[in-house]
Formats: sequence, C-alpha cells, structure tokens
Amino acid sequence: MNYVKQSSDWEDELLEALTITEQNLLLLRAGFDDEELRLKYFPRTSEISFLVHPMLKGLYNFCERLDDANASKLIVQLQETTGVSSLQNQNMETVLLHLLCNGKIQLGSKQSGQESNLLVLTAACKAIELYDESDFLKSIVSHFNRHTSKRDQEQSDASTKNIPETTDVASKHNPTGTIVATVETNHSPLIESYTFSAERAGIVLLINQFSFYRETNPELVELVPARPLKDRKGTEVDKNALESLFTEFGYDLILEENITHHQILQAVQHAVQRIKPIHCSLIVCLLSHGQEGKVFGSNSIPVEVKAIQQLMANERLTGKPKLLIVQACQGADLQSAVPIPNHEHDGPDGALAVVAGLFGAVLGSTHPISSTLIGASAGALVAGATIAACIATLPHYIFGENELFVSVVGGAIICAIVTLFCPKFMSIIASSIIGSAMILCSIDFFMHGLKTLEWIFNMTPDPTPPPCWGGVILCCWPISSVLGVLVQSFVTAWKIDHRRQLHHRRRRHYKGRSGSRSRETREEARQRKYRYLYQVRTARGDIISQNFVSALQKHVTTDSGPPSEVSTKLGSNDRNTARSDRTHLTNLPDSDFDKMDSSCEKR
Repeated sequence: MNYVKQSSDWEDELLEALTITEQNLLLLRAGFDDEELRLKYFPRTSEISFLVHPMLKGLYNFCERLDDANASKLIVQLQETTGVSSLQNQNMETVLLHLLCNGKIQLGSKQSGQESNLLVLTAACKAIELYDESDFLKSIVSHFNRHTSKRDQEQSDASTKNIPETTDVASKHNPTGTIVATVETNHSPLIESYTFSAERAGIVLLINQFSFYRETNPELVELVPARPLKDRKGTEVDKNALESLFTEFGYDLILEENITHHQILQAVQHAVQRIKPIHCSLIVCLLSHGQEGKVFGSNSIPVEVKAIQQLMANERLTGKPKLLIVQACQGADLQSAVPIPNHEHDGPDGALAVVAGLFGAVLGSTHPISSTLIGASAGALVAGATIAACIATLPHYIFGENELFVSVVGGAIICAIVTLFCPKFMSIIASSIIGSAMILCSIDFFMHGLKTLEWIFNMTPDPTPPPCWGGVILCCWPISSVLGVLVQSFVTAWKIDHRRQLHHRRRRHYKGRSGSRSRETREEARQRKYRYLYQVRTARGDIISQNFVSALQKHVTTDSGPPSEVSTKLGSNDRNTARSDRTHLTNLPDSDFDKMDSSCEKR
C-alpha cells in the first residue's frame, strides 16, 4: 500500500509486469487485449522496458530459459558459492529474490549511477556449463551498464549510435480502449538505434545449401552424420524471398550455393573483409540442414554457429549491427506454428465457392459419383487424423509436406476404389465417419469456436492439451463412428439392399395389378388385343375369309350370354377366335364346316 501511495504509475507498472509474465487469461478477464499489450511492452525482449526495472525483466526471462533440471543444478551451485542455506527446495525466482535481498547480486540504478552486478550468477552458470545462459546474463548487464552515469568509460560503440530523447507521456489506461503506457525519463532506459541509409546499407551474404554429398576424406569421415542428408526441396523460394527483400533495402548481395564447411567460413570471412567504414551493417543468411548449434556444408560436415559469430565480431564491424539468420534444424524439437489470420473475403473467391458448391451438388446427385466422393472424403479424413496422431506421438520424426500430401491423397484414393466394389458397406462406414465428425465439429463450434479443430490442424510434437472439452470431443469421434456402423449394419440396413428393394417393390406393384383382374376381364382384354389382327384360317385346304368365319361363329354360338360363357361351353377342339391368342393360324374342324354347308342349303 505504501508503494501504491508513493507511485502514481503503479497501475501501468502492474500491467507491464503481468504482460511480461504472460498472464493472458487474467488480462483478458480484466478487459485488456493481450495481443495489443505484447506489441506495446515486448515481453520477450529483455533490453526494452518501460516502467519495470529492465534487470528484473531480464532475470525473469533468464528463469524462463532454464528447465527444471538445470534450475536445480544452478540452485545447488549457488548454495555452495554463496553459503546461503535457505536456497534448497525453492524455485529459481525465489532464489534470485534471496540473492537480491542479501546483496549477492545488484540490479543497479540509472539515477544514482550504480551499475548492475550479476557476477555470482554468471559464475554459477559457467560452473555447471550453462554457457548460453551466462552469455545472456552478460548481455543484459552490458546493455544496462552502458547507460549509467559511468558510461563515459564504455563509449566504444556509442559514437555511431543515436540516443533519442524520451518525453513524458501521461495517461490513464482504459480497459475498453487503447492502452497507452506512461513512460517517464527517470524510469525507462534509453533505447538505442543505429543509423541506416539505403545508399550504404552494407553487404548480405546468402549461403544456400540444397544438394549434399558425404565427405570421403578419412580425416573427416567421423564428422559425417549416420544418416545421409536429403536434398532440400523448396529452398529456392526462401532464397528468392531473402534476395528480393535485402536488395530492396539497398544491400549488396553475395550468393554462395552448395559450398563445403570450410568454404562457409571462408565466405563469411570474405564478406567481413568487404565491409567498409561507410557501410551500415552486415547480414549473413545460412539455408541448410543443421543440428543444435551447427549447420552443415554440402559435404555433410557441420560448422559451429559460434565460429561464424566469432568471424563476424570483427573490428571492422565495431558499432555496426551484425545479423546472422540461420534457417536449419537445431534439434528434434519443433517450434509451434503461428497462425496468420486471413480477413480477405471479397473478390473472386466467393464466386468460386458458389461454382464449386453447384458443381459438387451436380456430382452428388449421381449415385456412383456421390458414393465415390463420400468414400474418398472419409479416407482423407481418417488419413489426416492418423497423421496428426503420428505427429503428436513421434516427436523425433519430421513429417514434411510430401508425406502429408501422399497420406491424405492416398487414403482418399484407396477408400474411393474400395467404395466402387463394396458400395453398401463403404457407404455405411463413410457416412458414420463423416456424420459423426460433422456433429462433433458443430459441438466444438458452439463450445470453443472450433478451437479443437484448429488445435488438430496446428499439431506439434508433444502438444499442449486441447482446449477445455476438446479431449472428450476427440475421444467421442471413434466411439460415435463405430456406434453408427453397428446401428446401420444390424438395425437400419440389416439384410437390405436399396437397389433390390426398389426392384421388388415394382414387381409386387405390377403383380398386384394383374392379379386383381377377374377371368372375364382377361377374356375381354384378349378379345380387344386380337380384334384387329388378320388371322389366316383354312377349311379342307381352302383359305376362307375372316368375315366368313365371323358369320359362322354367330350361327354356331347363341347370341345370349357373354363371350366368356360361350368359350366355356365349347370343347377343347372347338376353341373360338377369342381364345386363340397363342397362334395366328386356326384350322376349323370338319363339324363346323358341315354345319356351315347345311345352313347354306337351308337358305
């Protein structure tokens, strides 16, 4: 409370401290934009600080660089060095507070001209072989002490740098508006800047390694890695991008490709020698395979990155910025990808999406094509999920774009081919997989805003847990898929084939219609069917006309009663024309012919 009364900027100082410690959830609950705060306070940059003491910020970043094992070793070493027995079983931040209170390390003060002193901590890091952390401590101490009252003793670099003046910017923060931090001259360190001119920007050395072979020199064979280095496909894109970028800034480009480990050092040394006093900076870009702290030459021999840094730390470059850009693997661990939001929705993309949707609807209306597309979609979905699981569980194996493309496309093609041969069963499996995935994605959308789906697409080795209920949603996908297959196989689709079912329904329909007809209706239908057919009839070898046969039938049969009754009275040898539907050639019996003659004589 006393500090709050003494300092009018304690709120902004607390806000900066929370941003440095990355308490994003707390800041979001308080109504602040964590992304805006990161861009304002630069939590990962130890040299830039506004209200928080820069050495405190640097020491916090130092603690973040240590893992649990190295932190425990360092605490034991500090306990032996300082003789403070209360350091055991404490975290690193608490140990540093003890050292500050006991005066073992000093933060320093710009107002009083007191320099920072971290020699005890630096020596302890060197004792347990934490050389990178020791160099980090030296760099933040050197940066802080450069701007104290005794900086006239350290002016080797200050002559070529411009120190801008800072002014007081007083404002109170608004949780819902833009955040403006209060910067006072007595609190903030002076930020350095280098002079730069495009006419004399400097030199950029670009070393691009895309083809590798194994060194055969017996003296260097032991340095060759066990596994052959593959050619780096796609490095041409990065090379062109870097070349275009630095050329626009006015740099003179030196391009070296596929050079050995010894030639890499020679190229760096040659670029350093070409630097003139008028040049502003030197940039070295290395595109190659690598290991932790090493990069490979085209002969598969590694080069220490520190050796390249030592060559760049030349007297010619005193007071000039020196940039070393290394694009190479530095171990088995992978850095998490940073998603870049895309807010461009206008233009031809909308029309293209509409056309694609209509085209998909037309294809989906055709049965074989729709079944094949559903099977291919299910195969691609399962293959993608399998690749994501492999990335998470196999941290030492790197999956490139080719592996991802082949896996997804291969799974889609295999399932599409199987669907052509087993449409029913593959339709059941594919619909269960895709349907359950769509349902769970909808649940994830309403619960997390598709954060679980984004977590899957940005999968990294040894990933962080999925958001909130994301793990439950992922576990429900295979369970719901199997449940859908079982329900369709044994309940809704048991002994059912939709194509055969339709065929049977049509047959039953026509069969019912024909069975409902009476015998009389069928006889009348036969009469109508053969009413206009010309049938040839013979009597004792002579051909008689149709009219004569009709007249004969009228005299033989009675006029009372329907044709059906007449047909039943006649014998098997006296079938009339109405029932002779199986032949077009009818032979009249002799009895009919005799009756015809007798009737003619009576007339």
